[in-house]
Amino acid sequence: DPHFVVLGTIEPRKNHLFLLHMWRELAAEPAGQVPKLFVIGKRGWENESVVDLLDRSPSLREHVIELTDISDATMSRLIRSARALLFPSFSEGWGMPLVEALSMGVPCICSDIPVFHEAGQEVPDYAHPLDYFTWKGLVVEYCHADSASRRSQLDRMAAYQPPEWDEHWGGFEGALASLTSSR
Repeated sequence: DPHFVVLGTIEPRKNHLFLLHMWRELAAEPAGQVPKLFVIGKRGWENESVVDLLDRSPSLREHVIELTDISDATMSRLIRSARALLFPSFSEGWGMPLVEALSMGVPCICSDIPVFHEAGQEVPDYAHPLDYFTWKGLVVEYCHADSASRRSQLDRMAAYQPPEWDEHWGGFEGALASLTSSR
């Protein structure tokens, strides 16, 4: 069965609520198979709505699996076998799970935010973190074994080079130097 993974602490900026509402709608549709969604991460703060859905929504129970304390091997297996890793975040520090997933050959669907463009370059499929119809369309399409969007991303992934720390810090140092020289 096709499945997707969202990885990270359950907190508002990660936008789990968006995905859970999408999965509720997918489960309510009469046609088609509902993919599994693995929510991997500890419960953070200010997440009462997400926790309420995870704990009390009968329509999500058979389709959304929350995992908090799993081994690295289990997490790796779930990610590698996923149709895609999902990152609907409003903001991120840098996006290391995105780089790791792409380096493992796993497609990613990400929010269209600068940090994900830096980490994922032109490989992932990007959508605004509140563009429900684009996200849902991508998830539904990625479920199919013959998904053109997923195949296209896998093709783009062949040329993916993870960002190097030296390049990252070089850019950071350049930005700092330009700030200090303009004073």
